[in-house]
Amino acid sequence: MNAEPIIMQIKYTDIVEELAFLQRISIEDALRIFYESNTYELMHKGISDMHCRSISYIVEDIINETSFDGITRYITLEEFQKSTNVKIGTIKKKKNREKIKGIIRIKNQYFVPVGSRYPMGIIKKYIKNDDDRRYYILKSIYEKLYVDEDMLGMHKKSFEMILSELENKGFIAQNNIGNIYGANAYDTTIDGGKTIKNTKNKSMTEIARMLGTAAGALIKELNS
Repeated sequence: MNAEPIIMQIKYTDIVEELAFLQRISIEDALRIFYESNTYELMHKGISDMHCRSISYIVEDIINETSFDGITRYITLEEFQKSTNVKIGTIKKKKNREKIKGIIRIKNQYFVPVGSRYPMGIIKKYIKNDDDRRYYILKSIYEKLYVDEDMLGMHKKSFEMILSELENKGFIAQNNIGNIYGANAYDTTIDGGKTIKNTKNKSMTEIARMLGTAAGALIKELNS
């Protein structure tokens, strides 16, 4: 016998929220997994009294039948803080946590995607050209800080082009973590780390030299 539709909808909501919370996935992914599960089919059709089971029992059933490969996983702000030099109290402030791309809220607790980085403090007035942008992108990746096209005042395609340039010249490499935001998918290589440890002018000269940009020669001349 089918349960009342309104009661079932409330239960569905609780199941999705619990699944997201336990598996550290987004509500959207949990919702899709639930509605594609055999467990949902049994509940919807009123088979085996599945709808009478507890939330924890149903969620465990869904977890057992599901492959979570390829799904973005999340960590708590406390876990995230361990990978930064920022105090947890600073991270939790609304104006700061909202700067972390991909942050979600489940059961009054905040989570961020695995591989997230705290935003780098960049003052736009110091960014004059793409050589400056290349420097700050490499520096942020080396320091495990977040950077994106908006922070550097550029278009997304231009940002991606610079990442591609830096990768092709061996300054950075993909880390296979799967974090899609900004430059989070990259780490510096040994050569990239050595380059960015220099002074800003020396770093920019080396980057420009490796990329073969005209600015490289100009910077070198100004430094001589």
